[in-house]
Amino acid sequence: MTEGDTVADEVQLFYSELITLSGLLNDASTGLLASEAQMSGDDVGVGNPARRASLRLAMHSAFTQLGSSLASGSNGTLDLSSLLSSIANGNMDLDAELSGGN
Repeated sequence: MTEGDTVADEVQLFYSELITLSGLLNDASTGLLASEAQMSGDDVGVGNPARRASLRLAMHSAFTQLGSSLASGSNGTLDLSSLLSSIANGNMDLDAELSGGN
């Protein structure tokens, strides 16, 4: 095995790790979107009997903020996943060069 083969093997391992991480981030984003969808709606599980209106409103506000955070996190993971995929896909020329291709 030559030094070039070792480098090519390391590059392939790097690509594999990037692709795996991209998939994991996609899965995480899907999970965040599912969680956000479950949190949508006005029913926070607390009725509105006497002296509970402020509790219901506080919980509704907290759930709304949490839903917004989940949506933002999902967008961030999708952006990061896309970046990892583009890095892995954009370096095919390097892989070809290390393997002796054009």
